Amino acid sequence: QHPSFHLAVHYKYPSLYLHASTTRRACNSGQLDRGRNQATPARARLPVGRALYYHTMVQLLVTVATAVLLLVAGATAQRQGCENATFPAGRSFERCNTLPVLGASLHWTYHAANGTAELAFRATSGSAGWVAWGINPSGAGMPGSNVFVASQGGRGAVSVLTTILRSTAPALDNTTLQFDVPVPPTAEYAAGAYTIYTTVALPGNSTQQNTVWQAGPLSGGDILPHPTSGPNLQSLMRLDFLSG
Repeated sequence: QHPSFHLAVHYKYPSLYLHASTTRRACNSGQLDRGRNQATPARARLPVGRALYYHTMVQLLVTVATAVLLLVAGATAQRQGCENATFPAGRSFERCNTLPVLGASLHWTYHAANGTAELAFRATSGSAGWVAWGINPSGAGMPGSNVFVASQGGRGAVSVLTTILRSTAPALDNTTLQFDVPVPPTAEYAAGAYTIYTTVALPGNSTQQNTVWQAGPLSGGDILPHPTSGPNLQSLMRLDFLSG
């Protein structure tokens, strides 16, 4: 720049010149707007081991939360699947479960005062078939189960057999069960399904019971063995009659 211009500016606008000079020096020295250009301190980092621990815990919590949601959703779906069921003669039940196999559902009302459960077991079946539901007081599985078996005779009349399955090839004789049955069982066949009605005194006065159910074919009104594979081997469940 020309020296005379420099002096003129300084003479006429001394404050402007001072500011410009100061700004230029600040820029040259890297000190302009120190607050804006100041280096940000490095963020503290977690040790690798602790970071891995936190990451693992988060994954575990997500997994547990997902499992809980799936269980709740499954239980809700089971209730919704059986809550739409209707029964004749104004019958109704407080709880129900859609059972996982054989197109079956269980409906019941638990009476804590006397330890009984008023129930209805419903399962889809052809007219040339039979269905059964029961409780095993001695353990899980079919052998030892006390069951109610519904079937149709030659003329279409529906009857209920009460028997104890003492082996995997039981003699289906009409037998008194090992727990009280205050209301004798009855059954009906309608809309492609059997429904067994009864009231049972829960063994040991316990709400938690090993329950079983089954379905198989008929021949001339006689009960034939059920299939021994697939869903017919999965039809058992530990059930709490108080909570469902």
